[in-house]
Amino acid sequence: MKAFWRDDSGATAVELGLIIALIVLVVVAAMSAVTGGLSQILDKVSTTVGS
Repeated sequence: MKAFWRDDSGATAVELGLIIALIVLVVVAAMSAVTGGLSQILDKVSTTVGS
């Protein structure tokens, strides 16, 4: 049982998974922020060109 608790072989995989999940979350948040702003800009351009 002591050997099981001292085994760190799975810890690296879990840490890597958490880091990747955090990076994906940041990228998705950034993309949604940029997309929302871009959509508003394109709507204004479309309205201006249509006038």
